[in-house]
Order: sequence, then C-alpha cells, then structure tokens
Amino acid sequence: MVTANPHQTAVQLLTGANVAGDHKSVMNLDSSLANVDRLAYHRRKMLTHGTYPSRGGDKFVNGLAEFMRQHPDFVIHHQFSPTVLVVMQTRYMVTCMAEEILRGDARHGFVTDANHGFFVSDHKYLITTTAFSVNLRRWVPIFLAYSGGQAEGDYREYFYQLFASMHRSLGTESNITDEHYAQVCFICLALYYSLLNSGQYKVVDFSQAQMAGFTHAFADWHLAQRGIAKEQWSDSSHDSDRNNYMRRSQALLKGCLVHFQRSVKMVAQSGSLVAPGAAPRFRNLCNELRSVPSVTQFRVIEADLRREFPSIKGWLDWWVRPAMSPKIFEAFKVMKPSLDTSLPDTTNPVESLHNILGVSVGQGHQILDGLNSLLAWVTRYELQNEAVKSAVDFLGYPPSPYLMFTSRFRWYHVRIWRSRPPSTGSQFCEGFR
Repeated sequence: MVTANPHQTAVQLLTGANVAGDHKSVMNLDSSLANVDRLAYHRRKMLTHGTYPSRGGDKFVNGLAEFMRQHPDFVIHHQFSPTVLVVMQTRYMVTCMAEEILRGDARHGFVTDANHGFFVSDHKYLITTTAFSVNLRRWVPIFLAYSGGQAEGDYREYFYQLFASMHRSLGTESNITDEHYAQVCFICLALYYSLLNSGQYKVVDFSQAQMAGFTHAFADWHLAQRGIAKEQWSDSSHDSDRNNYMRRSQALLKGCLVHFQRSVKMVAQSGSLVAPGAAPRFRNLCNELRSVPSVTQFRVIEADLRREFPSIKGWLDWWVRPAMSPKIFEAFKVMKPSLDTSLPDTTNPVESLHNILGVSVGQGHQILDGLNSLLAWVTRYELQNEAVKSAVDFLGYPPSPYLMFTSRFRWYHVRIWRSRPPSTGSQFCEGFR
C-alpha cells in the first residue's frame, strides 16, 4: 500500500482517504497499524531504505544468481538448510587472513561479532570477523556472512566455514596450530525488570550461542580433517574425540572485558540491586574479582560480594559459571598467557567497524542491496591498501594512513613535500618524518 501511495501521509493511509486502489485503511492489514506513530515509523522506514517492493520468489532467486555470476569471487558459500548462511570473502580479505595467520607471535587474532541492523529483516544478521591490517594500521573485515539467526547452529556453521577459509588461504601445505583459531568472543547479558515475575531482575544470555557454536565447529572441523564424514560427527564412537576437541577450544576463546565492565556499571547504578552509597565498594570488589590470580582469593572476594550484595545472586552466578569464568577472570583462565596478551581485550574492533559500515553504506538493507553494499565497502579497504603500497614504493617507507585518507588533498601535499628539499618550519620540526 505504501508502494502504491508513496506520497500519502500516515494519517491518510490510516483513514483510507485519497488512497489508490480500493481506498481501504491500512488497519485492514494489521490492527497494530491503528497507532499512527507506529504507522509513520514503518512508512518512513520503507521509503528511506527503499524496501519496496519486497523482492521475493523467482525475482529474488534470479537476482541472487545474477549477483553471484557477476561477482564469482565474492560469495564463496551459500546454504539455505538447515541454517541460512551466505558467506562473502574477496581475495583481498583472504590475503589479510593469511597475513594474520603467518604473523607468528606478533598476531592480533580474530574478533567476531554480529550486526543487528544492517539487514532490514528483524532476524537476519551480518556476522563479521576482523583482523588487524599492518599496512592500513587498522582492523579490516576478513570474513562476512548473511545469517538467518543467532542460534548455536548458525554460529556453528559460520565458524566451520571460517576455519575452512583459514586453511584455504594458506594452501595445501598449511600448518595451523590451535592458537591460530583464537577468537575474542562477544559476551553480553541483558538485565531487565519484569513485572510478571514479582518484580525480579532477570538475566538473559546473548553469548552462549556464539561460544557453543565455536566449540562445536572446532570439533567438527578436526573430525572432518581426519576424514570422518559429516553424518558420523555425532556418532557415539567419536564422543571421546569430540569432547577432547571441545576442551581444547575452551583455551581459544577470550571474553570481552568492556562488556563485563559495562555490566558491572549497569548493576552498580540499578539502585535496587546495589544501594547508591555502596556502589564504589561493589565496583572495587568486581575489579578485584576479575584480576586476582588465585582461585582461593577469588572465592574470598566472591563470598564478600554475595554477603554484602545478596540481590545480585543471579547476575554473579551467570559470570562465575564454569562456561564463562575462564573467558574473563584471571584465576580461571586456561588460555596461554602469550596468546591472551596478543589478543585484544574487547570486541570494540569489530563493533567500531560496524559503525563505519553504517556510516559508509547505511543500515536496513534488503539482502541483494546489502550484498552489493558490502562488496563496495570491502573494495574501499582494498583500494586504500593499494594506495599505501604505492606510497611505500614512492617514499621508501609506509606513510600514515591518517595523512593519506583524512583529506582528499593530503596525499598530494605529502608527495610535494617529499619530492622537494625541506623548506618549511614544520619540515624542520623534530618528528616530522
């Protein structure tokens, strides 16, 4: 109805006045549209993001097939059962992935997270894995996927395809150790107030699916590498091997420290869980809980927290459970110290990248429009990388990407400065080079 009447206001659509066709109100479609503010929001969203008309059926299939024909090196895997997953990776992204794997002790690892607003559908997500680019001196996308959900099965298939790409990026003679699979995982829990549950605070886990998907994918991949068919991965005869692989994978996941700190701040400011005057004491105990090196010290501080703040029991139980505590607390960490140091402490690299994506190409895309936008976005990083390589050839050393990309004229000035003898005050200043 919005497509046929793009110039009609929300009120006109609600009343049916001046509406082309049968002049019926949009309330005939759904009673929730009786709210004019909600109707205006959906109308504005459709017109702004160009989600009309929705492409479905043969048009969608033909459009996706045409896109894949035009860009055969971008969509590297797609499936629609049992999970919906469309995986994207350019040759440049493969190169960045291989460079990170071969970097040795200087590697930064991979950071993975999901973007909830890039695709217009409420339950369709963009999952992104990033790595650090030495040339660009920033985090760049190395693996993208359109996912039909965020359940364990969705992440399991995503990480399996990521592991397969890691091996392909190095060729047949790749030697990938467990440490190369290491990830910084998204850890977030929602604390919400429910009047339906006697006014109790409830904890909702948004990270368990990602962590469980990673551990199962790690086991699946290693079983596949031994030549075991997919249909046999769940056989009881392989339970011992699967459990061993899943235990190994626990040492490869690192939690996001920022999400833990935000969670502490949220509880400290709740008022009903922690009295306002006791908030500093609560924060100090939580910081000590995270940093103490021994389990004995950890248990003492945990007991103090439970005794002084009994209302946080559900929140504290969530963080100290065996599946979570090794990802955050020093006393329980099983990750090698050298690996833990090399990985970032937060998922901010990928979250920042998602913000840049939104600014660059917008949010709320249909799948085909989204795929084209992702390709353009990734191509930008590839072109910037080529520009840095050209600058190295010209200058003899890598320039700052900030100097090259913050102004359209900056690179021109850098070339002029470097092709002439020093003649300005700034050129003689210490640190100019």
